[in-house]
Amino acid sequence: MYSPCIIYQLILMHRYLKKGKQSPVIYFIWVNIFLLYLYMIFEVTGIGTLGELITNGTKYMSRSNFIPFDSVGISFFLNIIMFMPFGFLVPFIWKEYRKIGKTAAAGAMFSIIIEVSQLFNYRVTDIDDLITNTFGTIIGYLVWKTFVQVFGLHLKTENKSKWEPIIYVVLAITGMFIFL
Repeated sequence: MYSPCIIYQLILMHRYLKKGKQSPVIYFIWVNIFLLYLYMIFEVTGIGTLGELITNGTKYMSRSNFIPFDSVGISFFLNIIMFMPFGFLVPFIWKEYRKIGKTAAAGAMFSIIIEVSQLFNYRVTDIDDLITNTFGTIIGYLVWKTFVQVFGLHLKTENKSKWEPIIYVVLAITGMFIFL
């Protein structure tokens, strides 16, 4: 999971240094914290892997729940809490995502990818997870916004690309899917 992201980071650092600019160490530390967070999400959610797809085939593909708020329990609230760091870290690290709509859309897309990947393993694809994960992202964004207003602190770095967080998520998921 981590390998494709590290390779991408090295490419970015090389391009940044090639332009004669100093590489912002703090920025890369926060990106690695974000990647560690993604890995923890994958561990908790149990995303599907290529190995499971090959082993199980379509055995588990019918396990899904598309009825919203079918079962509100502790996992409902834990999903909200689980995605709050996503809503905080994305706008904190990448200035292009400092609007609630972009951050919420990124959180929703990340959640959709997780839910679709769960079609290939023993987990249940659930619409409630998509709703709660997106809501958790929005709450995390609001915490970030409050944090900035109270303390006036946010990461001041020159971003590499508006697609960078999406590239990290795609690379991380691809790494998990193929290599585990």
